[in-house]
Amino acid sequence: MQNRSQAPGIKNFNAINFVKPSIKNLNENSNLYYFQDVPNDTSRIELYFNFGTITGKNGLASTMSSLLFSGSKTQNSLKIQESFDDLGVFKDVSLSQEECIISIYSLNSNLLLAFDLIFKTLNEVDFPLKEVEEHLSQKKQHFEISMQKVGVLARRKFIEQMYPNSSYGRVLNLQDFEKTTREEINDFYQDYFLKSLFKATVVGDIPNSEIDAISKKLMHWVTKKPIFKTSGCVNNIGSFLIKKEGALQSAIKIGLPLYTKRDKRFVDFNILNTILGGYFGSRLMTNLREENGYTYGIGSYVSELNKSGVFVISTEVGKEHAKHAIKEIKKEIEKLRTELVPLEELELVKNYLLGQLLKSADGAYAMMNLYIGLQKHAMDFRFYEQYVDRIFSITPNEIRKSAIETLDWSKMTVVCAG
Repeated sequence: MQNRSQAPGIKNFNAINFVKPSIKNLNENSNLYYFQDVPNDTSRIELYFNFGTITGKNGLASTMSSLLFSGSKTQNSLKIQESFDDLGVFKDVSLSQEECIISIYSLNSNLLLAFDLIFKTLNEVDFPLKEVEEHLSQKKQHFEISMQKVGVLARRKFIEQMYPNSSYGRVLNLQDFEKTTREEINDFYQDYFLKSLFKATVVGDIPNSEIDAISKKLMHWVTKKPIFKTSGCVNNIGSFLIKKEGALQSAIKIGLPLYTKRDKRFVDFNILNTILGGYFGSRLMTNLREENGYTYGIGSYVSELNKSGVFVISTEVGKEHAKHAIKEIKKEIEKLRTELVPLEELELVKNYLLGQLLKSADGAYAMMNLYIGLQKHAMDFRFYEQYVDRIFSITPNEIRKSAIETLDWSKMTVVCAG
């Protein structure tokens, strides 16, 4: 019988077998990436379109993408959904600042039928007026409710101060839902959706003939324009307080501009960030949750765009603890800049990161996600091979050096809402 009073042993490894997908060129700006001979019964297609929340009028990209399956001239939204259900298809539409992704999951045997249905549906979207009005009404109600939450208020202010004078710093307002028209939605669909596909992925045990059939139809959507690249990010430095009467909690967001994976310093910072707030046993979690009881959770992460990154610390605490929480966050940052990380703690973080990397490379779907995340920055799997090497070799002195170079409190944007 397993002795559950003892932690399992740590198993070492030297390398991960990263597998590059096959690539089919659609045009000079667009590719299809695919894995075949995948040993399971399901398949996935993901379509990447070159528009996001920063594109066009405020809120228009979000509204249009949410209504892509709202109905056509021949079928309403219920009939469309029934057609997908008959094939056992799961679909999802996600929108970031820079891109829109449509994901399709189905059985291998139904993948081509599922894609044909998606292709037909997306080409025949009619944006029925009733569906548009109901959607905008629901979004308006949701917006009014969400604006009562301190977390939403802090996130909006943080975005505005991190990207001042930039389309990346725009946030939605109530009038964006009140003034949007069906004609504007259709124009956005024509201008930004129908000719903006810049990459697609297929994962599944499917034959070459189906890959070719999918590729042929994707040609109707491919973009003829190079993918836009963002400029750098210059934040407004300082503290920004948003008062919310009656709030029991305060939401805190702290951060500053950073680099992306393309920068040689990124890996060192990623290890540093894990120590600070990147996992459940991090210093911020230990301090604010375990020792002081200020919060249920706190974390830090790097959000990457095409050209820039942003380092973010995020938490919600009891309103009476907000000032103390910010003080403790600053204290943990200063400790990393002035003191060496103990070898035992660093070893724990190294093992955690290696385990997370193993998990993120487990299976064809995960492997494709890793590759696409690198492809966005014109990189390949050598990044992760070097990442593994760096995890093994980095020292406490190099961790402190990274903290000194990057975690400068005087350059931070600090937002507190509550």
